[in-house]
Amino acid sequence: MLAFGIAAVCDSQDLWQSYEALQWKEWPVQKVEKQVKSSHGRRGGGTSTSWVCHYTYRGVAYKTNKKGCGEFDSGRSTRRLKKWQVYVNPANPSEAVMSRGGSVWEWIGLAVLVLVTLALVVVFALLVRFYRRNFAGRPVKIEQKVRADVEGARVCKWDGYGSPEELLDALAGSSEVATVENVQGGADGVQVVALKSGRFQLCTGRDAEWTEVLASPEMSREEVLRWMRDYREGESMHLLTEGWQVL
Repeated sequence: MLAFGIAAVCDSQDLWQSYEALQWKEWPVQKVEKQVKSSHGRRGGGTSTSWVCHYTYRGVAYKTNKKGCGEFDSGRSTRRLKKWQVYVNPANPSEAVMSRGGSVWEWIGLAVLVLVTLALVVVFALLVRFYRRNFAGRPVKIEQKVRADVEGARVCKWDGYGSPEELLDALAGSSEVATVENVQGGADGVQVVALKSGRFQLCTGRDAEWTEVLASPEMSREEVLRWMRDYREGESMHLLTEGWQVL
């Protein structure tokens, strides 16, 4: 990736110093040393080259090995000193660089780094949007589906009452709540709520853990008895709760 944005756009400190050097004085060089270092490793050896420029500023000798981040001709002869110069900080003459500003490759590296950063931001934003649309706000539950329907008729308990009719008779005129349970699965139960109007309402869970509660519209006694008959005969809970609202 273009040497990782030209080594993350030069070193930040060196880059800042190179642009500061635009205000520094151009100064002649008295001597240039070329230093070549060899390195050896498991994958083979290599060499690295560096330069040391010697200069005298106001009678004091200094030297620098900082290339800077500007255009730098590494093929210059160390003997032709006229082609060498440094840029000296007048406030601190020991601070100098061999090039100033930024090179073309520096700007290309910066552009690559910016584009990659923008691409990562866009990808992250799309992932966040996808997560919010598909997962945010959902309870983390293994079971989120409507409970599995039983096979055949349900074996019902009427909360201590002998039949649906007796259960409704006991609830009528009260503010009590009774439970109708399936002996084959207690989570397959339904609560019957008596309303002050003399009508009834049924409540059940959307899934086996009741992470959401579904409530029927207000129902008459005959509608409740008809619903219980279908429930006892094994009708699908998905169909029995169709049109119910989540509380």
